[in-house]
Amino acid sequence: MRAQELADRSRIQGAARRLGMPDPAVTALQGGSRNRCYRLVQGARDVVLRIAAEDDATYSVDRDAELRAHRLAAAHGFAPGLLLDDREARVIAMEHVPGPVWSRELAASPAGAARLGEWLGRLHDIVPPAGLRRVDFAAVLDDYCRRLGSGPVASSLAQQAPGIARAWQPAGRAVFCHNDLHHLNLIEGPGRLLAIDWEYAGAGEPVLDLAGYVAYHELAPPAIESLVAAYATWQPRPAMESLLRARWLFEAVWWAWLELMRRNAAAEPDQSAASRRRLEARLERAAPGAS
Repeated sequence: MRAQELADRSRIQGAARRLGMPDPAVTALQGGSRNRCYRLVQGARDVVLRIAAEDDATYSVDRDAELRAHRLAAAHGFAPGLLLDDREARVIAMEHVPGPVWSRELAASPAGAARLGEWLGRLHDIVPPAGLRRVDFAAVLDDYCRRLGSGPVASSLAQQAPGIARAWQPAGRAVFCHNDLHHLNLIEGPGRLLAIDWEYAGAGEPVLDLAGYVAYHELAPPAIESLVAAYATWQPRPAMESLLRARWLFEAVWWAWLELMRRNAAAEPDQSAASRRRLEARLERAAPGAS
């Protein structure tokens, strides 16, 4: 048995004891890029355990900030409730949500986009409390590009990002953002939509949450219109030009994240490689409105 598997087994056993589950059935869950997740079931207890990766600094992850954001989201009905937080073991436990994870097809459809737009509009109504991390995508991109070194793509992105950020950021308006609205992070729970993976959440620019969803799912114009129209029932409607600029910045950060993963991992998954190459081709064009 590998060292990581032995360490995970020990962490699972320790967390299960603290949760009052001395002999749970344990199932490994698929889908995480860096973290490892397990489902623990014993009697009426049904829990998801997440063991965090060790390389947080490389990917701009702040676990304290993540937990504050997750608790805030859960308190407002946007995330599963947290049951355990063991910082030393890098383990959190949350309620298992009995419902399907969204598919890419649903997320990319006009109906799915409208559902997410309304959900996101309500999320952005939450006033970020004092002390909640301020997420600056241009600064994150700069950090990633410095870690990547002086390659042509990284250098170009780092040079363009500040101009893009200046061009569309609304002065002083920060809302509570998830910032990673991939369909695999969306679960259709009983009577409500919930999100997991609040690693990059914090106080940020609302248009970036919309842009990230558009980028992840390559929304066609009808779905983009459904997303924005539903969002506008709760929040000011963003200008399409702002959405395009924010999408460029989100995709630049996403590409740099994938490139870091490629360099640091033993093997690159096919889907990640395809996304990275597609993003690189898009980003070779000049950023819209950069100055």
